[in-house]
Amino acid sequence: MLKPIMKHLDPYLETTSTNLRNSIGIFFKEAYKWMGDGLVAYSSKLKKPLSEEVDKFIKTYTRVPMVPLRQS
Repeated sequence: MLKPIMKHLDPYLETTSTNLRNSIGIFFKEAYKWMGDGLVAYSSKLKKPLSEEVDKFIKTYTRVPMVPLRQS
């Protein structure tokens, strides 16, 4: 599911810009909320500090069941 997106994210994973690295960290955290453990395979491409931050988030995140915003 993330494979097409990862092609475009690869150049940004190597950046030295802290703002961009923070944005990628936020992206991976939000994607984990939706994809769950399927995202773990993609986090191996992250640099060590960002990878550790995402792994820490994964270990501490309590999954909340997704519910529709409105009933049909």
